[in-house]
Amino acid sequence: MKGFQEAPEAPGTLLAGATCKHFVANSMEQSCDGGQCHGREDFDAIVPVRDLVDSYLYPFQQCVERGKAAGLMCSYNSVRKKPFLIHVYVNTINLPR
Repeated sequence: MKGFQEAPEAPGTLLAGATCKHFVANSMEQSCDGGQCHGREDFDAIVPVRDLVDSYLYPFQQCVERGKAAGLMCSYNSVRKKPFLIHVYVNTINLPR
């Protein structure tokens, strides 16, 4: 909604904003294969680095840069054996502040 982003009496104060979620490599709720089930909390996405950058990180970059999102919501899953919240890629991505 245009015009709802800032308070007229306090320019620069955010009233509402979009959040891009679930950052990153998580598009499942629960999956079972061969009697073993995984949910989003314990899933480890083994994604090649090139795919991670091109297929997963790029849409979030566009969401922030072009969509002017106010925030990102981190996913619950791990990526390449590490919880994504503490993953090295999160610390190397230059997001606008």
